[in-house]
Amino acid sequence: MQSGGATDLGIEAAKAGLGILYLFEDWLTADFQTGALSPIMEDWWLRFSGPFLYYPGRRLVPSPLRAFIDFVRAMPQPGLAKDTDRQTGG
Repeated sequence: MQSGGATDLGIEAAKAGLGILYLFEDWLTADFQTGALSPIMEDWWLRFSGPFLYYPGRRLVPSPLRAFIDFVRAMPQPGLAKDTDRQTGG
């Protein structure tokens, strides 16, 4: 048995053929690649280039925030170039 939020339930329902799902493309890439889901209406897909973190200045950053920033920067960025190409038209 799988547990999750509404997003997980929506994905499972779409895989079961119960309807159309409207989510960020990157969240569904694996299901598109395996054929579990079929993309439709691509001109209206939601694009998500990633979260943005705003914080005051670069000096005196609290250590927990610095650790979080370093953690996020170290994460792999799949699809980043792909999303950038779309946004810049390149």
